[in-house]
Amino acid sequence: MNRNNRKSGFTSIELLVVVVILLIVGAMIFGALRSTLGVSEGKRVGVLTKFSYKGLVVKSYEGELNMGGVRNRTDGEGRNTMVANVWQFSCSNPTVAKQLDDLLGKEVVIRYHQSFAGFSRETSYDVVSVEEVKADKRQ
Repeated sequence: MNRNNRKSGFTSIELLVVVVILLIVGAMIFGALRSTLGVSEGKRVGVLTKFSYKGLVVKSYEGELNMGGVRNRTDGEGRNTMVANVWQFSCSNPTVAKQLDDLLGKEVVIRYHQSFAGFSRETSYDVVSVEEVKADKRQ
């Protein structure tokens, strides 16, 4: 085969391989940046009322913190209802998840980092530490 007869440029297979590699590298960069691009950090206090490990393919730790009181919520039809003041969170650290599971039903202080929710968790709030509120701190 004469080299002069060959067309210049990529074949469709070569182009497909380059696109797949670029997508994989882009996903890796986005994943690394997503955890560092925080929206906010803070802490919340309440009773840990729900904690579970769920998901079909990608499993995640999810929970609810009842912060006391009620708040007003509007449903899809414009009706106002009063609901418990509950905060939903996720946890990506297995060590912190074990601590959360051990503190279920107790009053806790949760420190969190808010970033963009991804396929690995349901909420944008990722718990970074938890501690039980001791009786002497309540007074």
